[in-house]
Amino acid sequence: MRVLLLNNFAQNGQATHVFALGRELSRQGHRVHLLMPDFPEEYREKYGKFLDYLGCSVSVNDSPEEIARLLEKYRFDILHAHSPLTYNLARSLSKACRAPYVLSCHGLGIAGERYEESLAAAGKLLCISPRVADSLARYQEKTAIIPNGIDTREYAPGKKNHPVKILYAGRVDQYKRKGFLALEKALGLCHASSLSFEYYCAANVSSSFRGAKSLGWVPSIAPYANNSDIIIGTGRALLEGMAAGNAACILGRMWGGVVTPGQVSGRYYFDFSGMTGREACYRNIFFDLAKLMKNTRRLRELQQFGREHVLERYDITRHTRQVVKIYEGLVSPGA
Repeated sequence: MRVLLLNNFAQNGQATHVFALGRELSRQGHRVHLLMPDFPEEYREKYGKFLDYLGCSVSVNDSPEEIARLLEKYRFDILHAHSPLTYNLARSLSKACRAPYVLSCHGLGIAGERYEESLAAAGKLLCISPRVADSLARYQEKTAIIPNGIDTREYAPGKKNHPVKILYAGRVDQYKRKGFLALEKALGLCHASSLSFEYYCAANVSSSFRGAKSLGWVPSIAPYANNSDIIIGTGRALLEGMAAGNAACILGRMWGGVVTPGQVSGRYYFDFSGMTGREACYRNIFFDLAKLMKNTRRLRELQQFGREHVLERYDITRHTRQVVKIYEGLVSPGA
């Protein structure tokens, strides 16, 4: 199948998801092209090698001439847009190449007038969680819930050596800034308590914690997550860290604490958003992190649980097959 993925570049898990989906679709034998407008020049070099090994072709030019060339060259069977900024483009291209399109819905606030026509004309709306699906209740007959899939080959446990390695991964925006600052204060308390650890920060902001290794925004956190012990953040980054054998701590607007088997038991869709939990207070964060660092046995149990949980519920190979099934139903209805 010939697939066109559309997504505006952004420093978030949504872009990471699109890269991973494109790679997995290619692995499963489909011909994939990714159109990613607004890809800043300063990031293209940083992403160079990453894109070379993606397994699908990528373009960043969305001029009418370039798009006409793409449609003529690939003759796509299906279009799949991810960022809301590409929803209307998907609808117009669908008419131009007479191919159906699907929209992935990664967050809230997209059910307004701006995208109404594109949502209504889409063949399917793929929602990453029940919360997102509920926000699109008016389109219930064509929504499907398919969570973020994680490449469990890229993210796999490496060496877990002393001292404990803590990795914060994610985008720090106006809603998460308070929690991020509380984390750094909590790490200061950990250090003052003579707890031995290393701290890595893979984010769009630099850490102010003394001794931190600020990595900036990286194309993939796998090289760091595979060898770290504790992952802190929300959403996709947490799942990637868990796949890499990390104990996971939810920190977004709120402090969701340590993810445990008891929390997820019996709940197929667990909320990793960081929108619920306790106040993101540095004391709460300090106590939870200190307990983890002091109890090596508990830490190792949670690391093993994290890997097993992602393998069972979030493996990208299985999720991509579900996506392809939806593609096939739209391309060959009734087949």
